[in-house]
Amino acid sequence: MLTSDQQLWFLMLMAEYLRVTKDAAILSEEIGYYPLERSAKGTGLDRIREAFLFIRDRIGVGAHGLMRLWNSDWNDMFYFWPTAMPYNQMFVTAESHMNSAMAVVILGDIAAMLDAYAPSSGDLAAAIREHRARIFRAFLQDLGARPFSRRLWIRPGEAYGETDLWLEPQGFLLLMSDVPRDRKQKLFDELGRRLMAGEALGARQIEKPVAKPGTPGGSRENGGFWYALNGPLILGVATFDRDAAMALLRRMTFASFARRFPQYWTGQWSASDSLDSSLLPTAGLSGNPVYCAHAHAWPLYCYLRLQG
Repeated sequence: MLTSDQQLWFLMLMAEYLRVTKDAAILSEEIGYYPLERSAKGTGLDRIREAFLFIRDRIGVGAHGLMRLWNSDWNDMFYFWPTAMPYNQMFVTAESHMNSAMAVVILGDIAAMLDAYAPSSGDLAAAIREHRARIFRAFLQDLGARPFSRRLWIRPGEAYGETDLWLEPQGFLLLMSDVPRDRKQKLFDELGRRLMAGEALGARQIEKPVAKPGTPGGSRENGGFWYALNGPLILGVATFDRDAAMALLRRMTFASFARRFPQYWTGQWSASDSLDSSLLPTAGLSGNPVYCAHAHAWPLYCYLRLQG
């Protein structure tokens, strides 16, 4: 598996499942591995351990102490735009601020769930916390006095997001419990000024995208609006300003879409994973109109989280 975030999303799922259901039995239940014909089985706790070890020992960190990128993190376009980052260099030099910010939040969450529901796994929880602390220190050092996180290092000395703001890591930065409230507020102010001003539904993905092959600036992974990026943003804002988070959630709903774009039927009842931003005359439409659960799942998930 060449992506560098699959295990992070799995650990996020497990942490949320335990938090919501308190079903500790999943940690001891034996479940078959794929393919089932091999008859190998392991518990939920085994899978948590294997996912973490893959993150720590296989993906690892790069020169800045941040998680390595491999062939993509959230943004597949880094793989499809070879002029931006040659494929054969990604595995050696590229580091992802998105994955690193995710790791700080998610590793902390899963360690807390292991403490609560698998106290006998203390060594695993301790190892997870140690790796989380290592990445967090590197992330803070990389952030320095900057108002927002960079997007990724292509190689030492060459980064995306030095001056233009990319949304991907910012929501998870806001979710970090050990980042001071005033710093989160400053980041939110930057996001409002750079990514949300003039937008109908929420923050677009890139402040100043440039034309890419097959992806005009303001569309998809090149400056579009994404439910999967605005969801973490809403939850991050809720850590210091619940009213502002609720306002962002209302802005992202289908009801809001219907008011802002009454001429479109797509987006009023369902939508694809991304929609064009205000940078294009087709704002509110999608260049890839494949319906996606993100448009339903993220608003519902954020609503349930904000309701406590």
